[in-house]
Amino acid sequence: MQLTVRNHMRELRKRRRIRVAAMADELKISASMIYSLERDPVTPNLELAYRIAHYFDMAVEQVFEPVFNDRLSAA
Repeated sequence: MQLTVRNHMRELRKRRRIRVAAMADELKISASMIYSLERDPVTPNLELAYRIAHYFDMAVEQVFEPVFNDRLSAA
């Protein structure tokens, strides 16, 4: 089973009209980290994922949606 993660940070931030700089300041991370999380296939560590979810007042799974693929990957 493979796990991929759909990241909803950008949509949430845009919908709430939150600027990257403001979010970065609040989370005590760099703006480039937020851009990286939003654009690249990067998943944050568990602590940061919880901090981001708390920032949006949402569950981690709502911000970082797990998608399970039942197909086994070739070993």
